Amino acid sequence: HNYPNSFFEMVKEGRIKVIVDGIASLYGKRQVILKSGQVLETDAVVCATGWQKGYTFRFEPRKLEKDLGLPTTLPPTPEEAALIQRSKETLYTEFPYLKERDTSRIHHPDPSLRYAQQPSTDAQPYCLHRFIVPPKAIGDRNIAFAGALFCLGAFPNAYIQSLWITAYFDGTLSLPSSPTKTLEETYRNTQYCVLRGAMSYGH
Repeated sequence: HNYPNSFFEMVKEGRIKVIVDGIASLYGKRQVILKSGQVLETDAVVCATGWQKGYTFRFEPRKLEKDLGLPTTLPPTPEEAALIQRSKETLYTEFPYLKERDTSRIHHPDPSLRYAQQPSTDAQPYCLHRFIVPPKAIGDRNIAFAGALFCLGAFPNAYIQSLWITAYFDGTLSLPSSPTKTLEETYRNTQYCVLRGAMSYGH
């Protein structure tokens, strides 16, 4: 292990209780309802989904997933559509190659994807501030996502994200002063990934 206290020793000492069950739902501010019917009072919920691309849990109603900046096929609002369009125009001006290059998949390293259908233009990817926090809920400091940014430096990236999230939750990280600029920056970064990864994992 990488920390002074051993997880396994803490389990042996009874300081950590292992429960083998599934989460059925979250209720109120602190309750976790397990599939067995057991109710847990919690301070935090950490969903460790491993290396699977995407997420296995669902927020209801469906619109909540969009509000939390998660991938969605729900149509963008006029305001969101305008942000997406402005972001594209800015990116095409700053990085002309994004518009001029071949975005087909015929040279994809995976032969099975070379003629696969491109993602729907209605599908929107993760839309998170710093690829971590929903911009519309940034002031709440109660939810964050690690791993929504895919890059070659996965391990250092995960470590840096964990430090950022910790500072965000405990209040030591200052929040952006302008919600409007935060939203614009988020959409710009998101659309860059969409355009840069148009041949494969942009969505």
